[in-house]
Amino acid sequence: MGGEKNSFKIARIAAAHGIRGEVKLSCFLENPDDIARYNPLFTKQGKPCSLRVTGHAKDHLIVAIDGISDRNAAEILRGTELYADAAKLPAPAENEYYVEDLIGLTAVLEDGKEVGKVTAIHNFGAGDILEIATLSGEELLLPFQAPFVGEIQNGRITVQWPEYIGNQAIEKQ
Repeated sequence: MGGEKNSFKIARIAAAHGIRGEVKLSCFLENPDDIARYNPLFTKQGKPCSLRVTGHAKDHLIVAIDGISDRNAAEILRGTELYADAAKLPAPAENEYYVEDLIGLTAVLEDGKEVGKVTAIHNFGAGDILEIATLSGEELLLPFQAPFVGEIQNGRITVQWPEYIGNQAIEKQ
């Protein structure tokens, strides 16, 4: 199930915590304490995993995972990504999107000319950035905000294209 369009990555196990099998969890939900509502979660390989929040540590949740009862078992899980069934997630508000819904969109100019596909979304602390693989093979990073990004509908995202990518001028026909 994990990694498919019917699921969304909502957390990643950051590290073991203590000796009883608990882990530190990086949660990507707006309200991380809601994570147990989406049980069971799934690994990328589709293995189910139920958890409960037992505490907080800086930017992480501390969670207990069913079937994990010692530190050694918890340490093996480090880096594991956890996915939720998309049907359990709330519908995004108007003009809000789940990252997975943006991946694969066709990037077009205002005149409808295709320029590439969205391949990733990054956030380095100053806001979301779209990574677009252009038809010419270049990669372009665009801020996910006006005026760079416009309408999103029917599998397409309208972008305002910078004049240059690397050393190549972009045609604006």
